[in-house]
Amino acid sequence: MEIANGIIISLHAKKRFGWIRQANGTDLFFHALSCLEPFKNLREGMAVQFMVVESKERKDAKKKAIAVVVV
Repeated sequence: MEIANGIIISLHAKKRFGWIRQANGTDLFFHALSCLEPFKNLREGMAVQFMVVESKERKDAKKKAIAVVVV
């Protein structure tokens, strides 16, 4: 696992997930259950720190963000 920084670029409140853009330009999925902050307090444009892991739910082995916190 690697620790990374990024910006929240999209939030879908009803479905409780969003997307983070890493400093290298790669976008990562995250779910509300993966946040260490209350999901309702997150906003697009916020700087966050998170861990990058392989997604076990997807067959194409995409990476996702977990342990998301505002910095």
